[in-house]
Amino acid sequence: MSLINDALKKAQKQRTGESAPTAGTTKPEGEAIGRIVKRARPPAFSTLLLRIGLSTGALLILLVGGYLAVPLLRQSPIQMEEPKPTTTPAIAPPLAPVVSAVQAPETFSIPIAPSAPPVLTPPPPPPPPKFSPKAISFVDNLRIAGIRASATDSKVLMNDRVYRNGDIVEHEIGLKLIEITANSLTFENESGARYTRNF
Repeated sequence: MSLINDALKKAQKQRTGESAPTAGTTKPEGEAIGRIVKRARPPAFSTLLLRIGLSTGALLILLVGGYLAVPLLRQSPIQMEEPKPTTTPAIAPPLAPVVSAVQAPETFSIPIAPSAPPVLTPPPPPPPPKFSPKAISFVDNLRIAGIRASATDSKVLMNDRVYRNGDIVEHEIGLKLIEITANSLTFENESGARYTRNF
């Protein structure tokens, strides 16, 4: 039984880093071994760390490169072009046009009764010009100082102002000077009524 205990203790001490007791010396179970030998690091520990780091870096580079390459492959698909033949193809003789006989559908004509010509209604006549008593009194009371009648530029001096053909002489009733002669002046209002002042 003690041999088994000694073997177990020896194995435990080897695991914890203590040196095994030398053969021939036996110590009681409660006593500690006087000399403890530290386990040295195995020589392959640093190389093992280096290998793990290198393999992790390579794996990371592969993953990042694959992630970046996927969109590029989607954008530019590789298209294989078929090689073009170097010989010119033989020209086939022109084919005669195929004419198919299609029957025209039967047409029926429906007689249309002649319609009466449209009745043209004449436009309504323009309203008759309205003479304004205010315009009549204005034309009668004009003070005419002088008239210069010419073929191109006729003028009249009335009410201390100079007027030409087409000038409006009274804005309130819309009275316009339309003709100047040596013996008369003709005015027209907005409704088309004409007033003439003779000399």
